[in-house]
Amino acid sequence: MKVPGLIASFRLIALFGLAVTAAACTAPGSPGGSSGNAPADGQAQSTKTLVIAIHDEPSGLNLHPFTMPGQATYMIKRFINAQLSYRDNESAPHPYLAEALPQLNTDTWKVLSDGRMETIWKLKPNIVWHDGTPLSAQDFLLTWKVYTTPELGQSSTTPFAAMEGVSAPDDRTIVFTWKTLFPGAATMYEHNREYPALPRHLIQTAFEQNAPEAFINLPYWTTGYVGLGPYKLDRWEAGSFLEGSAFDQHVLGRPKISRVRLMFMADSNAVIAALLSGDVMLTADAAARLSEVPLLKEQWVPTGAGAVHLLLNQWRAVYVQFRPDYLTQKALLDLRVREALGYAMERQAVADSVYGGEAPIGDFLLPPVSDLGRAGDQTVTKHPLDLRRSQQLMTEVGFTRGSDGIYMSPTSGRLDIQVVTQEASDNNAELAVLADGWQRAGFGIEQKLLTGVASRQPEVLATFPAMMVNSTSATI
Repeated sequence: MKVPGLIASFRLIALFGLAVTAAACTAPGSPGGSSGNAPADGQAQSTKTLVIAIHDEPSGLNLHPFTMPGQATYMIKRFINAQLSYRDNESAPHPYLAEALPQLNTDTWKVLSDGRMETIWKLKPNIVWHDGTPLSAQDFLLTWKVYTTPELGQSSTTPFAAMEGVSAPDDRTIVFTWKTLFPGAATMYEHNREYPALPRHLIQTAFEQNAPEAFINLPYWTTGYVGLGPYKLDRWEAGSFLEGSAFDQHVLGRPKISRVRLMFMADSNAVIAALLSGDVMLTADAAARLSEVPLLKEQWVPTGAGAVHLLLNQWRAVYVQFRPDYLTQKALLDLRVREALGYAMERQAVADSVYGGEAPIGDFLLPPVSDLGRAGDQTVTKHPLDLRRSQQLMTEVGFTRGSDGIYMSPTSGRLDIQVVTQEASDNNAELAVLADGWQRAGFGIEQKLLTGVASRQPEVLATFPAMMVNSTSATI
């Protein structure tokens, strides 16, 4: 987890890790808990169902339009899907469906003189879908056709917007051509966006009928889903759970845990109670909040009933509105004012009082466990708590503190700033701590909580009037 710093002229940043708590863990090292190899003959398999709590019921299992904004879907994706590559717990990429990752300046990754690129991926042999149908490079060609259909809403998103085309010269070779330089070409994973295979044998005919609404409502996307991941879907009880069984022909080997059930549990109090009782064995995808980790460590870990693991895969950021039509406090357009807010940000107080000291404080958006994160940490400009420096910057801008202690200037008047966040127990407490620190430092802060389904809509999240505290993926 990381807490607020400052990134150039764009945003005040806070990285927080997503809490993952478990009483029984799958084997480490590869997606879906697989060891990467099929078990030896006679090796015992767990027959107990691993029950995992996740916050949201998905609206679909693959296509991006089915995912509501703000939903955490990591466990759902890894439960039933497989991609060309995956990342380990230090963000290092590894081949998954592919034999190897493209290597720059080789035949597998060429940068052309005009800035375009070509990457070539070779699939591992004998990969099959959950229904036994062989995977083909043509399935990835169908993905390109589907995801770049404007009516399906993905043609302007990554990686598709950066791509020029896809071809499949044979059943195991996929060639991607790129309009421009794109670092995600090395993994086909960028900012939580992926390039999944789509099964031609199940959906191509429906896609070619050119009826987008009927296409996205096919049972395939939900109860009839067929994937490539470690578990195949056996049952979907709407409003309750998904259940799957280990896929014997999984490309990385059969998972050691035979059955997995994903319970939809939006009430984090109920999740904690279920963990403590043993009814739930693992939490993921925002089911348990980071603020509850100290309770689990106090009541759960000492008894040996379970363990708590933190995954650095999100940052909490204080975003600044830069579009004049929405910005209500023009002083925020001055970098010095944003830096002054950064120097006055009570990040350690948030980590201690809201997250029980479990939130490592960060200064930029990359996880410190990755190669890029470690490199960036050596060069990024940092903004530790320094109220004297904050005041110096505000003085440079022309602000002085009025009789009520809040900054004022002859041109901008009183410095009042509305800060919004999505309502949740730890979000509310986090905003309160930040607002109190800023208020004492001379910034007039109005707190506003966004509630209901509307608070997840892109138009709501994009039109805040001054600053917003929100989460996004920190996976690289």
